[in-house]
Amino acid sequence: MMLKKYITAKNIIIAVTFCLILASGILTRQNPLFMIPLFVSLGVMALQADVNRTAYLIGGINACIYGIVYICMGLYASAASALLFSSPLQLVTFLNWKRKAYGKATIFKKLTMKARIILASCAVLGFFIQQFVLTQLGSDYAILDNIASLVGIASSILSLLGYIEYIYLQILGTVLTIALNVQVTMTNPAHSTYLIYSLYCIYCLVLAFSNVRKLYKEQQEAAKNRLSGA
Repeated sequence: MMLKKYITAKNIIIAVTFCLILASGILTRQNPLFMIPLFVSLGVMALQADVNRTAYLIGGINACIYGIVYICMGLYASAASALLFSSPLQLVTFLNWKRKAYGKATIFKKLTMKARIILASCAVLGFFIQQFVLTQLGSDYAILDNIASLVGIASSILSLLGYIEYIYLQILGTVLTIALNVQVTMTNPAHSTYLIYSLYCIYCLVLAFSNVRKLYKEQQEAAKNRLSGA
């Protein structure tokens, strides 16, 4: 009975993904350093699927390892995003979600129209600035790398502030990452481990999307009940 408790669809997918990444890494003789953050991320994404703030604590530490790996791969925008934004933002997100705790998650809200316009304007400006820098550095995948990293930064900021739109951007960012990983894998088969992981991420984010919406609805109903009872 105890064993049956842990045999769930999510745990099976985690186990299968782990085996596929390990097998792919061995077959393509990938540097073990490149695989370490992937294995940690399997657990991080599982926690994110449950909208558990602990994911940001572990993820913030793991982002530093990712940064080193991305530099070795020549994905400079993704490396800068991981080290300068993702890691510190995830750690601050954990603290902010803990301060405004709602169960294992946080209290969510929606972006106003004004906030959406500001976010979009900053993204456009950031794209041109970062594109210039990447071109000067000679990045092999400048445009896709640029867009994916900007979407990742935006989703991290929204997550930190508790806006439910963060999950939409995370899904978009992962789709872009899959496209980027496909391109890299075509020239470097060892990168297939990251492609496998990014496909696993989509599964986790679909679960997170559903759970975030449920939590937000639950919180809104609780707020209405408090007002009606006041």
